[in-house]
Amino acid sequence: MFNVSVSEKAEIDYELRGAPGNFSIEIIASGIGDYVYALNDGDFQESPIFNVRETDNTIYVKDLNGCGTVSLGFKTILFPDFFTPNNDGYNDIWSPKGTAQQIDAIESIHIYDRYGKILYVINEDRSSWNGDRNGHPMPSNDYWYRVEFKDGSVYSDHFTLKR
Repeated sequence: MFNVSVSEKAEIDYELRGAPGNFSIEIIASGIGDYVYALNDGDFQESPIFNVRETDNTIYVKDLNGCGTVSLGFKTILFPDFFTPNNDGYNDIWSPKGTAQQIDAIESIHIYDRYGKILYVINEDRSSWNGDRNGHPMPSNDYWYRVEFKDGSVYSDHFTLKR
């Protein structure tokens, strides 16, 4: 005697929640089947919710009854937690990471010291910060930033400059 399970490949979508640097995603699978979920190169799991830490991502939904796996790519904008302006070619500048469309959505980014003094402004003319102010290197410390998007929304957070 056979047990027959009705199943099909999922159709997938997603809902991205949170703010840059702290995104979570919920994968939404529709169809008939028993599904498990994965993000990027991670293991499959029963929960469709993941924390997102990369800019280029792929979600996967696999049918446990053998009807296949489907995938969908998506991108997020991220702001680095730190940078090290020591001219070694790695993390030498601080700038947002994302698609051209996501970066174009930014009106400006104001960078502040711990006292609230504006040190630098990133805008369409200046796309990154090298850790200097008026030609002088700023010390290793935490710095704060405020992102103003063209749609009027605002996001604030901090990062570390390590020398």
